[in-house]
Amino acid sequence: MWIAAAGAVGCAFAVGVPAAVAASAVWGLGYLAVVLAAVVWRQLSTPDRLRSRVNTAARMAAYGVGYPLGGVLGGWAATAAGPHVAMGGAGAVVAGVAVLSLSGLRR
Repeated sequence: MWIAAAGAVGCAFAVGVPAAVAASAVWGLGYLAVVLAAVVWRQLSTPDRLRSRVNTAARMAAYGVGYPLGGVLGGWAATAAGPHVAMGGAGAVVAGVAVLSLSGLRR
């Protein structure tokens, strides 16, 4: 999560295209690791008889709510305040989740 947060914040402060591409790649690789870890944890912790239902619910939450809502909020923020501010906001959210992952809330 920390790598994804660093990439997201890097995208917000990128000045040129090469820097933006590099920061976006870091963000994407960090996010990929988080998603893979979440899927593996979900598969290992769910009983076999419930696995299809749990996976369906998780995918519907992510793809049916998460991505569209993030797109709408990101588009609104980029229109209202500019793309750098929108990317900074996304980076702040990812960094906030990373900080929360170290707290006792996870347990």
